[in-house]
Amino acid sequence: SCTSPPAGTVAVLWGCNNPYMKRGTEGIEHVKKENKFLQFLAEVKFLFLNIKVNSHLYLERD
Repeated sequence: SCTSPPAGTVAVLWGCNNPYMKRGTEGIEHVKKENKFLQFLAEVKFLFLNIKVNSHLYLERD
């Protein structure tokens, strides 16, 4: 049987992580491409290759 953590615990952990995610995504506003599809791909690439964003994802794994 799978048990999930209480909603309050999840909310606190999510809220604590939010400032780090905001800081990690600094600079994405400078990614500019000529059409929406290329813009989307460029932003995904930025986030995927940005160690500041990905380090939090790796640390939060069970």
